[in-house]
Amino acid sequence: MPCIYMPAIFYQSGALVTALLWVVYGVISIYVNLLIIQGMKLIKGNEDYRLSIEYVGLFKELFGRKAFIAFECVYLACLLCCNIYMIRTTSQTVDDVIRWIVGCPDCTFGVALYPAFSAGRLDMSQVYNRGSMYISITLGYVIVSLVQILMGMLQFGAFTVIQSFGVLLVAPVSVVALVYEFGRVGINKAVPLVGRDFSSTVSMIAFSLAIGGFMPAWVNQKRSYVDEKRVVFGVSLVSMVLNIVFPLLAVYAYGESLASNISLFDHVLKTTDSVFVRCMIYLFEVTLVASLTPINSITLKNNLFTESGLGRKLSIFFGVFFQYLISWAFLKENILMTLIQYVTLLLVSFVGFFFPIMIYYRSQSMYSKDGNVPESMSTVWPGWVVRQYRVVTTAVSVFLGASILGQLLYDLYVMVVLKRL
Repeated sequence: MPCIYMPAIFYQSGALVTALLWVVYGVISIYVNLLIIQGMKLIKGNEDYRLSIEYVGLFKELFGRKAFIAFECVYLACLLCCNIYMIRTTSQTVDDVIRWIVGCPDCTFGVALYPAFSAGRLDMSQVYNRGSMYISITLGYVIVSLVQILMGMLQFGAFTVIQSFGVLLVAPVSVVALVYEFGRVGINKAVPLVGRDFSSTVSMIAFSLAIGGFMPAWVNQKRSYVDEKRVVFGVSLVSMVLNIVFPLLAVYAYGESLASNISLFDHVLKTTDSVFVRCMIYLFEVTLVASLTPINSITLKNNLFTESGLGRKLSIFFGVFFQYLISWAFLKENILMTLIQYVTLLLVSFVGFFFPIMIYYRSQSMYSKDGNVPESMSTVWPGWVVRQYRVVTTAVSVFLGASILGQLLYDLYVMVVLKRL
């Protein structure tokens, strides 16, 4: 997701400012992810993750049932909002593919529900764009729902194998195709180092890096010989570099034309004459971007089954099927969809950053009360971080809270006062 929308952020906020924010939030993300992993290991009997405690189960184990119920509501709402947002994005991509295949400039197929019932060809601008009350279920939405429901039925380990295969097969070719397109256009446009518009800058970065909630599901199913610290560091650093370098190439290729906060893929699709580049963009979105939703579904399903006490059938229904029964109502880009985006930011920030910190503090406290010597969050950090981990963690929490709240207030000012909503 970051590689699609970040180039516009790099232009409007400035290349230097955005790159620095990526580095700062990237380091914080590594720190927080290692915190929750270490916090899990401090729980008695779970030194090698043998208890297989899911994310919401950590709150039941450490804070009691009341806190568990409150956290579970926040966590489930977070995953649901994330999935609604990504289902809409993927459905629009599949409808774009259908439109391109059939040769219709601005149409797809489906069923219109409001303001009048009809079936057949639908106007894409009416289905997805702001400005009308058109409500419909498109063919793209149906295809996405069926495929993602099937993937959501898998276990986390099996799905990660499929996803890894897709990444290795599709991502390198797609990146090469896009870099070739950048070179054809010319990577020579003027880009400000410090921009004037900071709308959604922190929001997009935080949304991309707040993955602390997925750490328990991963460590519970990883092989025993896998070093979680090296994996977290390695994957995070590679991701950070790619999410800085790739958008920079894109923004220096397209410059001011990305300033409207348009998706990079949308922009390339409108300007390229290459069928190969177009196919690789569609393939990237359908196979990689679309795979983010089943990860959430599998995580949600596992938490409902193992921690909430729901039976297998109910866990599958509410974890996998339910979101597709309501997401069609959010296809249109309107005020409701904008609200979903900002609610998602708040929930993701708590689930991905703040809750892992709370879990570590609590597990550290309980570990010390049992007469054990307090553990550091990781032996890979410099000595001063290990010795002053409380000060460092508090500073990280304050920075995260201030920056995310500041972003929300700034965006509210832009939307309401400057009339962009």
